[in-house]
Amino acid sequence: MPEVCPILALGLYWMVYGVDSNANQVFPGNDQYDRFRKTLRRALETPGLANELERVGVRCDDIGTHSMRKGAATYCSSGSTACPPAIAVHLRAGWALGGVQDRYLRHDSAGDMFVGRTVSGLPILKADFATLPPRFKGGRDQVEVAKRICFRGLRRNVTLIAEYALASIIYHYAYLKEHLPEEHPLFQAPLMRNEQRIQDLRTFVVCGETSSEETVTATGIPPHVVLLSEIQFLKNTVELQRLEQKNVAREVIDGVRLVLEEAADQRGTPSCSRIATTVLDCLKEGGYLHQHPDPQEQAEPEAVTDSTHSTNATFPLHTWGGGFHAFPEGMTLPEGTAEQAWVFWCCGDPSRSLPPYRRLKNADLSDNKQKKRLSDLKFLMNLVEQQAVTLHIDTRSLTAEEAVS
Repeated sequence: MPEVCPILALGLYWMVYGVDSNANQVFPGNDQYDRFRKTLRRALETPGLANELERVGVRCDDIGTHSMRKGAATYCSSGSTACPPAIAVHLRAGWALGGVQDRYLRHDSAGDMFVGRTVSGLPILKADFATLPPRFKGGRDQVEVAKRICFRGLRRNVTLIAEYALASIIYHYAYLKEHLPEEHPLFQAPLMRNEQRIQDLRTFVVCGETSSEETVTATGIPPHVVLLSEIQFLKNTVELQRLEQKNVAREVIDGVRLVLEEAADQRGTPSCSRIATTVLDCLKEGGYLHQHPDPQEQAEPEAVTDSTHSTNATFPLHTWGGGFHAFPEGMTLPEGTAEQAWVFWCCGDPSRSLPPYRRLKNADLSDNKQKKRLSDLKFLMNLVEQQAVTLHIDTRSLTAEEAVS
């Protein structure tokens, strides 16, 4: 969360305003409290922030210089169900506990580090709570040169802080370019004007969990975060194994197919796909690759002179699933009214070169739901055909106009 990162903010301050080697304080002047109060007030009165405060029912006067400490202490104490110890929060906030507490309950590093991680905004209920800040790994000469360029006059006892600040700036460089205006003083600093040096430094910045090659370790980690980290590791391992097994299964299938094809070539025995391709090619060359009307449809009473579809028409054959089919793969029954279904049943779909749907068989459908729908359609159409027989209507040669008339 670069918005609330104090290390990034400190690095930006030093890079923009420089470092005074003769001063013992980070911020110059003798009235930092009043200056901070005025700066905070101006920030709260900006249009965007003022409107947001008004939306949540908070006035600018309700927030003061001590609000940050109070809000941070409240977040650490009750911001989740896995908060740091209350004593560690009180001591870090600098509040006197009084009586026995001030005398016997003392500061210790583990609780204080836990508070530091919590108040920094890390997700306490996720494994990322144990993450480490941006830092340099390798490139020591380049890093030292960059530190001298950015923080001239910095005292030696804070050079390590400056290194972490520089790493945070380099790590969030894209974020800064996106959210800060081009005329911001930060981009006038010597290092920020050298794009190539920044990209070189970026290769040495790491963020996240530590490795066995590093001496830095994560501190202030509660037990539940350690367990979450182990669970996350197991989850990642299982996911990796699943992908590997999927790849192995694919390789096995491809290998078996290759072996079978090679064996067929050696024995001179053609495969099913090769047989089907050869037969289709011969049928296409001879002009025989079409469907002919069903035998029951041969006896036509009269020739049809004006129609949108004739049952004597021929239709192409389709090959899929290792066989020939009257309908293409993935065939689905259309949605619509019973009248529309009757037209498809008698006349098919000329726009798609599909024969009358009365020729549909379960083998022409690959989806079980479509097979169930076909069964229902056949039952309904049989009832209609029976009624047509009683009316002496020959349904084998109906055109689309006749089917709906």
